[in-house]
Amino acid sequence: MGVQVPHPSPALLTQWTRVLGYEPRSRKFESCRGCHLNLNSNERCDRKMELVEPHSTILVLNSSYEPLHFTNWKRAIVLLFKQKAKLISKRIIRLVNYVKIPFSYGRSDYPTRALIYKRDDYECQYCGSKNDLTIDHIIPRSKGGQDTWDNLVACCTSCNLKKGNKLLKDTNMVLKSIPQAPISRVILDIQKTKVSEWKDYLFQ
Repeated sequence: MGVQVPHPSPALLTQWTRVLGYEPRSRKFESCRGCHLNLNSNERCDRKMELVEPHSTILVLNSSYEPLHFTNWKRAIVLLFKQKAKLISKRIIRLVNYVKIPFSYGRSDYPTRALIYKRDDYECQYCGSKNDLTIDHIIPRSKGGQDTWDNLVACCTSCNLKKGNKLLKDTNMVLKSIPQAPISRVILDIQKTKVSEWKDYLFQ
């Protein structure tokens, strides 16, 4: 059931109306039961009204705290308002009900240029340069090399020309690390993010 709480300020009500597309029930808001914060009812309501950081990407966790995916801030507000998620921080929400996902969920069997660059930190995997990047096939296509995670690396044009159509063993070039497929796209994004609090949910 709802609880009686003070009416929100006009500014907050305007924000909710703009985001949700309608005005929440006047003077009657759903209680924040189950909120992880130990606050009184008015404070819990104020906390929910603060919600997430506007115009930002929000990490969505399963009820088990496993990273599921990312969503936009408006969708996060809707999930919170409908009590389908709980607020962890202004950049993280957690679903109330567990969502069963297949093992292959979020995996990318076919790496794109953008994903290879992200995995390799936008650095040539031979010399470390960040300039004039392209993609190199460790085993060249002409020698049976495939477009797979373990055969593709970010490479600068100079190293790409130097390696040419040769196998690594026929050159004096060495990879900085062994290329591997990420567990999932969301895990890759968390590994490479600048949002430090997201990295608290990397379970490896």
